[in-house]
Amino acid sequence: PYGINFWPEFKGRDGCRTPMPWKNTTNGAFSDAKKTWLPIDRHHLPLAVEEQENDRSSVLHAYRDFLHLRRIHPELIYGDIHFLYDDETTLSFTRTYQGKVLYISINTSEQTKIISTDLALTPLVLPEALPMGYIKNQQVVLPPCSVILAIVTI
Repeated sequence: PYGINFWPEFKGRDGCRTPMPWKNTTNGAFSDAKKTWLPIDRHHLPLAVEEQENDRSSVLHAYRDFLHLRRIHPELIYGDIHFLYDDETTLSFTRTYQGKVLYISINTSEQTKIISTDLALTPLVLPEALPMGYIKNQQVVLPPCSVILAIVTI
């Protein structure tokens, strides 16, 4: 590996990455070797793929759900973007593709954000692992560190 050839002057990316743990076992089932070039931190083992498979609110399932959402809503991939609102911690925009419009709003703060809108929105169901915003009285309510994706009815 690159890190071996240039060690210790330059270790490449090896100083900031570790193998993916597949199981909560020695070396995360990544390797049968007694010692691997890149060690797996024991704190990462409970986050192994096998462990996350059984937890619907895991990062693994969130990624799978988002990829599915992306596949069934091509406006997320190909859509034109129109920014509606932004401040230091909140961003709202639409993505439009082939006559379909999706509204996306993201709150990265620790406070609830409320954004007024005149759009007719129907929220999409998001992965369980993600705090979700909601619509109330023509306002988008975003709890701390949350997001909302909604179909816009034209």
